[in-house]
Order: sequence, then structure tokens, then C-alpha cells
Amino acid sequence: MKNELPELGSQWEHHSGRIYTVLGTANIKQTDHLAKYPVTVVYVGKNGNLWTKLIDNFLKTMTEIV
Repeated sequence: MKNELPELGSQWEHHSGRIYTVLGTANIKQTDHLAKYPVTVVYVGKNGNLWTKLIDNFLKTMTEIV
């Protein structure tokens, strides 16, 4: 897992060009059970659809909008 987690409310662009807003991260306190409870990013698209993605996959496919 990367050291930095996406900040609540930060905006990210998927490689497809769609923009998403991070709502939070899940399972960050379960570090001794990462296989069972992997760290996951919870985010929402502009159309209101909610998504979750494992942190490493999220960081590979998204670029933060600064």
C-alpha cells in the first residue's frame, strides 16, 4: 500500500477522462488483516454513482487534479 491516502473531497481524473471525488477510505485501521480487509477508496462520479477500488489500483488508474 502507498503511504499517502487520497484526501477526503479531493478530485481525481480516471485515465478515461471522467472526474471523481473521494468520499473516504475504508479499512485503514485493519492493518494486521490486510488480506481480509484491504484498504479501499470510496469515490463518487459526477453522475452520482458510487465506486470503490483497492488503494493500489485507484492510484494506478487515477491522477489527482490539483
